[in-house]
Amino acid sequence: MQQPTSSTDARAHYQGREIQLHGQPNAGFAGQSSYKQDFPGHIPEPRQPFAPNQQYAGSGAAFDGHSSYKQDFPAHPIEPRPPAPGGQYQPNTAPFDGTSAYRDNYRGHNIDPSQYARHTGRPTGPLSTAPFDGASSYKQDYPQHALQPRQAHGGPAYQPNTAPFDGTSHYKS
Repeated sequence: MQQPTSSTDARAHYQGREIQLHGQPNAGFAGQSSYKQDFPGHIPEPRQPFAPNQQYAGSGAAFDGHSSYKQDFPAHPIEPRPPAPGGQYQPNTAPFDGTSAYRDNYRGHNIDPSQYARHTGRPTGPLSTAPFDGASSYKQDYPQHALQPRQAHGGPAYQPNTAPFDGTSHYKS
């Protein structure tokens, strides 16, 4: 099927295929849905106000400033703590024998490097016995090149605006 190439072609493609509306347009729905039939709305009863009764006049007993809490839990004086027992630092007088708990619990193990290399496939010793002269394959493969000096662009020099500033701007206007 060939696609339409312009908007007029697209409209022509749909000629005779318009949506057919049945009934009167914008007439609205006059029936009731099953939801409305099964769950009719109920008007709630007004709630009782939470505000206290305005006619409350209080108790007739005189208030002398003492509450039941104050009577049941009287304040007790707080006694200061005794000072902590002081003492001078006494270093350990035993001679140090060169061992520690860490050294006792985590002993080093002698590992044969050749045994290790057999399992990993990596060589253990130096690859060459020649002294290192400072030249590596990296230095040979990536020589450092001299930097070229920067070239100035040939544009005009900056010229500031010579018009007087009138004290207003378009910013926040």
